[in-house]
Amino acid sequence: MKKFFTIVIAVVMVAMGWYIISYFLRPVNSIKLEKYTQEALISCESALIVRNEMVFYSTSAGKVYNNAKDGERVSKNEIISSVFSKDVDESYLKKLRSIDDSIDRLEKRMSTGAYGMDKYTAENDISSGLNSVVSLAEGNDVGAIQVIKEDINSYRSGAQISPEEKKTELEIERENIENILKSHRSDIISVGSGIFSSYVDGLEAVLMPERAEDYTVQYVRSLIPGELSKREGETVITGDPICKIMNNHIWYVLGITDEANSDLCKEGKAVKLRFPGITSSEIGGTITYISEPDENGEYIFFVKVPTYLESAFSYRKVKTDFIFDRYEGYKIPLDAIHTREGINEYYVNAMKGSKQYECDCEILFTDNGKEYAIIDSTDTAEYKLSAMDRLVVGER
Repeated sequence: MKKFFTIVIAVVMVAMGWYIISYFLRPVNSIKLEKYTQEALISCESALIVRNEMVFYSTSAGKVYNNAKDGERVSKNEIISSVFSKDVDESYLKKLRSIDDSIDRLEKRMSTGAYGMDKYTAENDISSGLNSVVSLAEGNDVGAIQVIKEDINSYRSGAQISPEEKKTELEIERENIENILKSHRSDIISVGSGIFSSYVDGLEAVLMPERAEDYTVQYVRSLIPGELSKREGETVITGDPICKIMNNHIWYVLGITDEANSDLCKEGKAVKLRFPGITSSEIGGTITYISEPDENGEYIFFVKVPTYLESAFSYRKVKTDFIFDRYEGYKIPLDAIHTREGINEYYVNAMKGSKQYECDCEILFTDNGKEYAIIDSTDTAEYKLSAMDRLVVGER
């Protein structure tokens, strides 16, 4: 019997020894440590841009000619658009557009200091002019091609006049053509200042910031903007919408969400807005209004934006991300986080090469449903996560 127990004990000892050896030889269950950005946001596929907009209508029939350009700030009592009667000689309108475009290009070059007499500037201007001739020819813009030709000839002859003199020449030429067209012209005058747009979608008198409390989810979803079309060069009749001026100081974005985001979406809360289909830029805003939830738990909210964003003024419905918070750290499984006994401090086991370390960390964000967290090293951590290669996520 004694011999039997001796054999049993020996077997147990061998098994335990083998287990211990195999435990330490077993690879550590780990994942690569990588920086991660978590955004707490509401994403709306079809948010609506809401502005104070003033639409201007034609007072006569004829062809539309815009004196202002899309996105340009205009002043009160400024001629922003004109309608020329049907019997007008269209060659004059093409020449007028060519002159206006030339003056605009000239002013931009003068304002940026790009207009110069040195050899390199001259060569660049000649090259740029030649490159633009093809596109102008496709658009049958003979007037603009003539201006480029004159510029190139003056460069090559060394007799280029000053930008101021060139501008004066163009303005005199424009005035002469305007005098010829005077009897065929009906002007539209701005009654306020703002951003000019030649696009009208029919929702200008429907979507207004001051009517926020009147809107319901169902009503907003039923709104379909008309097709945006540029009126420039089109024939219109009396009463047709021609253009509009928009408030460029304050505008709003209307979104729809549900009760699942009630913790994020609160009146008075600051938010960042991103328009993925338009620009990568982000602008700040503030939630100014939240409606009562409907029978489906959905509600609308308004974000007031005090920042001018040129690219947004050509749109009505646009995909929008409303970003409330952003957390940058390491995304890890919840069960990889350990708590020090008796204190509210956390750490994770991480590895640098083959060595393992306890890295003190702070929890920035937790998603209990998906069982992950965003963490980063504490300021006082002896071993920083940024110095580690991998995170230990389980036993050997």
